[in-house]
Amino acid sequence: MAHNPYSLSFTTGTLMLTETLLLTEHYLALGSWQKVREQVKQSNLLQGKTMKSTSTLASEIISRVRLLSDDQLQYLIQAQEKDQCYVVWLALCRRYQFIADFTVEVMGSALQTPEKTVTRPDYQAFFDQKAAFYPRLQTLSESTKKTVASFIFRMAEQAGLVDNSGKLLPIILLPGNRLFFDQLSSLERRYFPGLEV
Repeated sequence: MAHNPYSLSFTTGTLMLTETLLLTEHYLALGSWQKVREQVKQSNLLQGKTMKSTSTLASEIISRVRLLSDDQLQYLIQAQEKDQCYVVWLALCRRYQFIADFTVEVMGSALQTPEKTVTRPDYQAFFDQKAAFYPRLQTLSESTKKTVASFIFRMAEQAGLVDNSGKLLPIILLPGNRLFFDQLSSLERRYFPGLEV
């Protein structure tokens, strides 16, 4: 988990599934994230416009997926695309307490409503509540607040947790993904409210 409980550096990029898979494949072949970083610099693996943007993107992706176990990384590479998105969402929630709390508190609460939908006002209420305890959130500009909200909703949609209206989507347990979900802690299962839809 991040040292800063409410780090918001996830706005570097959204789910970035394609790039995440690429770096994970190289990690599993090389056995070292440092070697992956070096290869990113040497061969511009991520096809960034500048070395700085490539390095920033790689650092963000690695900061997420390095929190997964090697078994989870292997599953990430082999799984169906929808399940790959769930694994990346797990990494995001492990990396960013803000996203984890939003998922558990706001999406979890939406499960109890007839509409089972997460709205922007729901997000704003969550943000305001957290800002009361984390003064750094109070210093964000309005444009940054909007960017953070947009990224969270976009990533949740990309991960298959909600549709474009914010409605929670069910997660169907199949032989291919059951083991992944079964091995999560009870808290981490709450990062996937669709398991209860």
